[in-house]
Amino acid sequence: MAKKIALVLALIAAVFVLTSTLTGGVQVPAFSLPEARIAPADAPSPPLLRYVGTWEGSWEGVLPSRIVVEEIHPQWASLVYAWADHPVGTFKGGAARVRAKVVDGKLRWPFPGHFTFEVSEDGQTLVGFAKQPTDTAMIVMKRAKTAIASVHLTAPGP
Repeated sequence: MAKKIALVLALIAAVFVLTSTLTGGVQVPAFSLPEARIAPADAPSPPLLRYVGTWEGSWEGVLPSRIVVEEIHPQWASLVYAWADHPVGTFKGGAARVRAKVVDGKLRWPFPGHFTFEVSEDGQTLVGFAKQPTDTAMIVMKRAKTAIASVHLTAPGP
């Protein structure tokens, strides 16, 4: 058993190193991704279940971001939101755990500004808006095919 655990950890470390090396990527702090959980007594409707999983995309095509919806309930969702360094240096990349509200079938939370996300009927696209005091940005995210626990996001180069 210990050999299997060591092998899995070595594989994860190799993916981590290769991803960073190959992309020249900006590293965002790693975070653990627990399995998605649904409370049986408080089970969400099937449309809400489409949110659970890992989503990737870029704000306005320039700021890579990832959302991992870990847990969903009829009134709230637990998720991790991660982003890369801003391409012109306005802010550094990072990650935050968020408890989003479920309002009219959409996920909403303040961070900074107001974020709103809605999943498509087929469960493969997540569209989001970030409203700031001076503007609103849009992102179209796709369901990720990977569940790697570390996050590496790279802004497009010049």
